[in-house]
Amino acid sequence: MNKNPGQNITTNVVSNSGSVQITAAGRDAYISSNQSASGDEVQITDKEALTLIDSILNLIKESNLPEKPLEKAKLYTKLSKLEADSSEPKKNIIADNLKNAIELIKGLSETTDEAKTLIQKLRDPVIKLAGWLGIAFATLL
Repeated sequence: MNKNPGQNITTNVVSNSGSVQITAAGRDAYISSNQSASGDEVQITDKEALTLIDSILNLIKESNLPEKPLEKAKLYTKLSKLEADSSEPKKNIIADNLKNAIELIKGLSETTDEAKTLIQKLRDPVIKLAGWLGIAFATLL
C-alpha cells in the first residue's frame, strides 16, 4: 500500500453473500456494501406469501395446543393473512402479527412437545416469508 496522500486505493471483495468495496484515500477509508441474494434466498410474490401465511395458519389450526393460546395464535395469523391479502400490504404489520403468534407458540414449547414440533414445522414457511418481509428469519423464530 502506497502512503502518498491523494492517491486512491480501491479493493473489491466478493463472496457468496454479496460484495464489499473498500476505498482508501489518504487517511480516510470508505466501505460500501452491495448485498445480493444468495442461491438459497429466493424472492417470492405477494400471492406466494399469502399461500405461505395460509399454510402457517393451517399448521396452527391442526395442532393440539391448549385452547386459549391456540385461539390467540390463530387470530394473529389471520390478521397477517388479511393484511397480506390487501392491495398494498404493510409488511411490518404482517411481521409483527406473525411474531406474536410464533412467540405464543414458543412460550408453550418450553412445556409441551406439541409446540416444539409445531415450531419445527413452521420453520420452512417462515424462512421463505422472512425474505419477502425484509427481515431476518431469526426475528420470527
